[in-house]
Amino acid sequence: LTPRHAKPTVGLGMRLGAQLWAKRQPGGASAALLINNNDKPLSGYVLSFSKLNLTKDTYDVRDIWARTTMPPATKTLNLTVAPYDSAFILLTPSTAAVPLEAE
Repeated sequence: LTPRHAKPTVGLGMRLGAQLWAKRQPGGASAALLINNNDKPLSGYVLSFSKLNLTKDTYDVRDIWARTTMPPATKTLNLTVAPYDSAFILLTPSTAAVPLEAE
């Protein structure tokens, strides 16, 4: 995931025992790691793309731990993390065609 010339990882802070870390990737993508340091599930965590300095509206989402592709997300992504666990995702600018509005 990380090219040799990449900038360092950025810690984006803690909220209620959760830590969010992110690192830019080639092609306008970003990897994000959300760590739950609590003994209770972290549910409904809203990851705002603007917080990661992502400029596109829609991103393809890859769950790195599960090795699965999730549905594309627009502007935010809702995450749930089990106690003492983490979510590790890769956000890549969406390549899906945007439907044209009917005239």
